[in-house]
Amino acid sequence: MKLQPCRPSFFDARDAIIQADELLTGGENFCELWAGFSSRGLGTDASLRNGTPWGGGVHTDGFKLPAKCKSHE
Repeated sequence: MKLQPCRPSFFDARDAIIQADELLTGGENFCELWAGFSSRGLGTDASLRNGTPWGGGVHTDGFKLPAKCKSHE
């Protein structure tokens, strides 16, 4: 939670969790985390356009994994 900004988006939370894993374990769970996020639409190609801290915007689900995690597809 300390790695997230105030009023985090789902993307901020995802990135903070992945960063915490990198800091705590050297990234041992990198692909497992990305597999979990991407299966729920928060993959590398997910996006939010015109979003505000209060919601809104156009959400586009993404299901792609980082290139180094292709074996988890």
